[in-house]
Amino acid sequence: MVIIDDNEIDLELLAHVVSDLTEVNVNKFQHASEALDFLINKNKTRIDLVLCDYEMPKYNGLDILIKFRKKNISVPFMFISAFNNDELTNLCKSEGATDLIVKPFVTHQLLTKIEKALNYQDVLQA
Repeated sequence: MVIIDDNEIDLELLAHVVSDLTEVNVNKFQHASEALDFLINKNKTRIDLVLCDYEMPKYNGLDILIKFRKKNISVPFMFISAFNNDELTNLCKSEGATDLIVKPFVTHQLLTKIEKALNYQDVLQA
């Protein structure tokens, strides 16, 4: 899994929660440009899911998703955002996002959505 968040505290918290409660390997990035380079080049690393903050400097999460999808990569891509409106959700999903999780979120809700996305990816790869 790849986690992208420009806020170091949020990034560490997300990585900690996911690592402790799942068996997924986590690659974390605080800078969108580094994450994008990793996602596109992958360095032969299997990516099961991308969990990305929506609002970041330089690139927002949607920019990353669009560049990622242009490479025809069909890995589930979920956003985390403090913004909660239908327009944003619809825009993200129209560009290929799997889901949008609104901050603040309950850990159980986050893990349920991650598990659902990972299970869906497993079905696609079977």
